[in-house]
Amino acid sequence: MAGKTVTVTVSRRTAWRVLGLVEMEAEEQGYGNFPGGDPRDFTPDPECSTDEERAAHARDCDAMNAGGQALMPSTARWENGSHWHESGYGLGTYVIRNPKWIAIRDELRAAMKDGA
Repeated sequence: MAGKTVTVTVSRRTAWRVLGLVEMEAEEQGYGNFPGGDPRDFTPDPECSTDEERAAHARDCDAMNAGGQALMPSTARWENGSHWHESGYGLGTYVIRNPKWIAIRDELRAAMKDGA
């Protein structure tokens, strides 16, 4: 990243604490329905997903690994006049990655490694 360089002097403890805060913003982990994005960042819970949902997830991960697009089943449906959203992969764990915070995290990690 081109730009001006700024030098800030802080204690090692503070630098590591700032890195920890940035890491929390870079990647959010949770449990629930697939939040969208890359299906490889989601792991279906075998106790809360069906064989069909896990097969759809595996198919979409394979497609992404091959450089293609995930087919991702529709998550919206109408029932009795109400609009519902459901997960095509069942419940599971997920990671949401924020590219801007990841770039900051990686730059801080490199600086900490060089100056650790």
